[in-house]
Amino acid sequence: MPTKKKNKSKPANHDRLKLEYYRKLTFRLLAYKCYADYITCCSEVKGVEPESFVENWISRTVVGLASTGKKTIWRDFLKLLVDMKKSRVT
Repeated sequence: MPTKKKNKSKPANHDRLKLEYYRKLTFRLLAYKCYADYITCCSEVKGVEPESFVENWISRTVVGLASTGKKTIWRDFLKLLVDMKKSRVT
């Protein structure tokens, strides 16, 4: 007796949203790693500029990243840097 196969595919919109969510999480993790490397570098070397550090770190760590990804990592890195400075002041 033949059985009908159920269509188990999820809507394409759901997959796109899931992919975008994972992309944002990936960029956030990269920003945390960049921040941790920046703090380590600053503990050993004085006068490290955050902007040049992040640019060099991204170019050496992530290959073929689009400019929107670089901006996202930079923005998340700056949030971490500002939050850390705020916590030191208070």
